[in-house]
Amino acid sequence: MKVVIVGGGIGGVATYLALRKHLADASPSVELVLLEAHPTISATTAAISGGIGLPSNGLRAIAQIAPDAATYIRERGFLAESTTFRNSKGALLGRQRLGGAKHPCKRRPHWHSGGVLMVSRAVVHDALVRELRPREMTLGKRVRSVKEVGESVEITFEDGEVEHADLVIGADGPCSVVREGILGDRYAAKVVSSRSVGGFVLISSLSDGFRASLQRDPVTTTFGANGFFGYSPCSPDLTHPKSSTLMWWSSYEGGETSQSEPLLPETILPQLLERHASWRSVVDADAETATAFRELITAGCSSPDFYTLPTCVFPCLPRCNTPSGRVVLIGNAAHPDYGLGVASAAEDAITLALLLKHYRVSHRFAVREALRRTAAGFDAVRMKSRRVGRLGMYRPQVGHVHGWWQEKVRDWTIWLMTKLPESLSDPQAGYDLETAIARYITKSGCDKELISR
Repeated sequence: MKVVIVGGGIGGVATYLALRKHLADASPSVELVLLEAHPTISATTAAISGGIGLPSNGLRAIAQIAPDAATYIRERGFLAESTTFRNSKGALLGRQRLGGAKHPCKRRPHWHSGGVLMVSRAVVHDALVRELRPREMTLGKRVRSVKEVGESVEITFEDGEVEHADLVIGADGPCSVVREGILGDRYAAKVVSSRSVGGFVLISSLSDGFRASLQRDPVTTTFGANGFFGYSPCSPDLTHPKSSTLMWWSSYEGGETSQSEPLLPETILPQLLERHASWRSVVDADAETATAFRELITAGCSSPDFYTLPTCVFPCLPRCNTPSGRVVLIGNAAHPDYGLGVASAAEDAITLALLLKHYRVSHRFAVREALRRTAAGFDAVRMKSRRVGRLGMYRPQVGHVHGWWQEKVRDWTIWLMTKLPESLSDPQAGYDLETAIARYITKSGCDKELISR
């Protein structure tokens, strides 16, 4: 059986490692191919730049795939136990605990942090790539189209080369070529005018007042009438002069500017200052002049660690595979919930690997039947976790309101959200993926069917 993974980002590499681990005993052996469109790994890392909040279920999933990678990530991130919300006048809207701490996963309690790890995407990608062996990723292979042809999948590359596989896994992000190939234009990604912008600055470069505020409210998101602005440490030591780093994030309204056109920091700086420079924070709550946001925006746009990312949205998918199971979508190719993308991609990788192991390795179904059953199980286990994907359609407009009453409603909604019980986050934070897969297999009657054959 030949498996081709399209996309060498976090989801693609995680899937390759999971399949390599769980299909090692397959007979005949499984050929795994990992393809990446960018010519170098550094180019891939740059394309997925930015910071993320990695919940404990995501870190557990990575630990199941590659324990050393999870340790590498955990040692380089900032563990946030709560997040603070304010409005543009500096008023506290509430603090929300980043929870699940009371209900650790029984299977791997030592990997349940009870918070969210704020970390660079580049660190996560680097941690997984380090687990690859030499020449296990093929670089510079850009896919043009994917389609099923008989009992195989035909992959056509931009250079005209054609390759065939038994299973193609689309891990090629929100603007997925694989998704368009199996679902058509209706589910093609649409690029909106706003872009995600942000970057990283050394905490030591910020004022004493700003650094002191990070001890009280390290993770803060502020909302105003014309947008949002957030920041968080993304390194474990907040005091180290050379390694303590703060990540920040906001959005840039591009208007008629093409998403393919590069944006320089000096282009974005005036808009960010116009929107946010007068906002107040806890740093300058009692000062005559607001300076904190101006300071951070100026430092951020002067830093070499600056990024802009296009915002792609697409409808929630009815399924994430073909009926035959020969093409499967994972990660952000399957669900537009950007905030949970890394955790979802890692869980997708484990689900796919364990189901394939069950049907193809443990029970030796023929390739055709093993792929069909794996796809059915994958949808049953993972689609429930994707219901929040619909929110991805609206996230580009988060924080953008048009009247004072809309601001009041938004602020009240955030206040109410911070008052909800911490236990509401337990289903995600304490999610036991292996138990969910085992329940599906038992419910599907696979073992009973094998006994009767």
